[in-house]
Amino acid sequence: MTKERILYCDPGIDDAVTIALCCASDELDLLGITTTHGNVALERTTTNTLALLDVLNQNISVYAGADRPLVRPAIHASNVHGASGFGGVEIPMPRAWCSKPDAP
Repeated sequence: MTKERILYCDPGIDDAVTIALCCASDELDLLGITTTHGNVALERTTTNTLALLDVLNQNISVYAGADRPLVRPAIHASNVHGASGFGGVEIPMPRAWCSKPDAP
């Protein structure tokens, strides 16, 4: 029996591996992915998620979440993850955009 899960992440290098492992698992049913800012800005983490799912040939709903913290200015880690969040690795732009503009 598979475990249904929704993944909440800010895809840079580390979360890209997490997404790939979740997609490859026979024990998980990944129902959706919500993205947030973090390693890089929200638009980039969402684009990274959609592009990665294209590369992995996965049809999983993606929802954009918070683009900044509630209380303080955003701090990103592009010094670690690179401007794209993928450490300089180039992957094709995604074929589709989010399932809905914002996470519920």
